[in-house]
Amino acid sequence: MQFEHVSPDDFNEILALESSSFNQYDMMNREDLDWYLDKYGPGFYKILETGVFAGYILFFIQDGEGYMESIALDRKFRGRGIADLAVEFMITKMKNENVPVLKLHVRIENIAARALYEKHGFILAGTEEGIYADGSPACVYS
Repeated sequence: MQFEHVSPDDFNEILALESSSFNQYDMMNREDLDWYLDKYGPGFYKILETGVFAGYILFFIQDGEGYMESIALDRKFRGRGIADLAVEFMITKMKNENVPVLKLHVRIENIAARALYEKHGFILAGTEEGIYADGSPACVYS
């Protein structure tokens, strides 16, 4: 598996993945991708499995804290441990930058994602209202 920085050439694959992975309130559009790439490009990686686009992970450092914005895998690559490796990759990058805290938000009902994060040592710190465009609350992990 390889992690490579995202470029605008990857946006069509990412947009297709967004529409198959997230609901209308959570998925990013091309404008969002441009913004994240411009602002947080160093933490925006595509995930390749034997040279084939399998997904992406987006994380960044702001005000001395790390934050994971999003992770998505193509359905045909799920269940192979790729998400585990992607989260480990992100954690390693943050440790290498001496980032003391790493946070993320996840939908309360996304049990699989919550289990993934807890497996990697994230602790539920509470919930936060109105995080998503539809007004849904999120679990906050640190």
